[in-house]
Amino acid sequence: MLTQIPPLPPPVPSTINYREEENDKEHTKIYTDNYFLFTNEYINKIQLNEENDFKDQKIIEYKEKLNNIKKIDFDSEGLEPPSEKIFIEANGLIEKLVEKDFFMSRISESVEGGLCFYFNHGTKILYFEVYNDGEKGYIVEDTFNKKILNNCDISSYEELFIELENFFL
Repeated sequence: MLTQIPPLPPPVPSTINYREEENDKEHTKIYTDNYFLFTNEYINKIQLNEENDFKDQKIIEYKEKLNNIKKIDFDSEGLEPPSEKIFIEANGLIEKLVEKDFFMSRISESVEGGLCFYFNHGTKILYFEVYNDGEKGYIVEDTFNKKILNNCDISSYEELFIELENFFL
């Protein structure tokens, strides 16, 4: 006996049309076409999930970079490796940076024993270093004009977040 094959799902439309409805309490766009019905709320949830997926991917990417730094043979390089305490701090710092929408262009080992985080914005670079002894500092450089704009030691990550907010303005 032959079994009937169910029909294929409809094709995904190339455009999404919408009509606007307004009532006494709210204004909502309802997206309609032959196959879909979306409200703004659903669209916003999709966008939020995409944003969270992006952030999760960045956290994974940055933590993989930290793991790669751990594998470096620092003895053959003649460098002091970042301490385990610095790696633990860096994992927490990465999560806070990504949560605040600060995305690094690079992470590397510091030649002075610790880790270095790089942030780019236009022709400017902010280098943030955290050292094995707990000291922290950053340098802001204008690569186009080849000059240092700021060089500062800081005592907390909160100070870094404030500087990053100003850096990305």
